Amino acid sequence: MAEKDFKVRKGLVVPDGSVGIGTDSPGVKLHVAGGGNQEIKIDSTSDGRASLVLEGYKTSDAAFAQIAATNDADSVASIGFSRAGANDAGDITFNTQTTSTTSVDERMRITSAGKVGVGVVSPSAKLHVDDGVVR
Repeated sequence: MAEKDFKVRKGLVVPDGSVGIGTDSPGVKLHVAGGGNQEIKIDSTSDGRASLVLEGYKTSDAAFAQIAATNDADSVASIGFSRAGANDAGDITFNTQTTSTTSVDERMRITSAGKVGVGVVSPSAKLHVDDGVVR
């Protein structure tokens, strides 16, 4: 058996460098599939920290990583991580889809300077709300 055709019982498949758990045809590097609720757990069992690291590569201002939520392959919401300026400053965006649309739009941003914009892409104060009203 060739290394690229490696297969283990209980649903673990490693074809062409991709890992499938519960699927014989992983569509990405790590693909977990199954019925009902699915979870991925990272567990530090001693005095330490468990981390999930998303490492992208951008040399200009743009999104380099995201956590996306989809419903039956339809994008619904995401948290984006963007390079913002020199020295790898970073912004975090929170994005959602409204009813009857197909796009996920930015709703809130936390800038590398600690400013929060709600409905504002470039907040000019510590808290900048689109219509200026906080209720």
